[in-house]
Amino acid sequence: MKSPIVYMGNCDFLNELPDFDKDVLKYHYASIAFNVWKEALDREEMDRKSTKRYLYCIRCILAWKSADLGKDSSISIFELMEDSEINDDLKSDINTLIDYYKSLCKNELDEELIDRLSIWIDDTVKNIKDHYPKKEKKDMSLYDDVLFKVLEIE
Repeated sequence: MKSPIVYMGNCDFLNELPDFDKDVLKYHYASIAFNVWKEALDREEMDRKSTKRYLYCIRCILAWKSADLGKDSSISIFELMEDSEINDDLKSDINTLIDYYKSLCKNELDEELIDRLSIWIDDTVKNIKDHYPKKEKKDMSLYDDVLFKVLEIE
């Protein structure tokens, strides 16, 4: 089979990329959490899809908090909960939501738990969003140049 993909034997091109910027990563997590919360969550019925979105939003919030503390944010939601500064009651609520999701949403889910998580997510997302002014358009030409070089595009 012929493939148009050319695999490079080394990663020297990575040296041409700009230094890692923690704020860019934090902005990424914040924007995902905000957009998932703002546009996608429907609390009228906690089905598997909305439960997954809650968990996705929670994971992004925890990853933002981890990145803010200079820690690894690419770890699992369980590791993020252990590394984070959230209280044990909130950890318990998140674990209950995870168990609910794992049960294919067949277990009972306490409406007060959803209310507590919703308030925490809403408050946290608003707090995180307040840290960011409107995003400036970043010059992507350096990234594009390196990508084109790697892909051998002229």
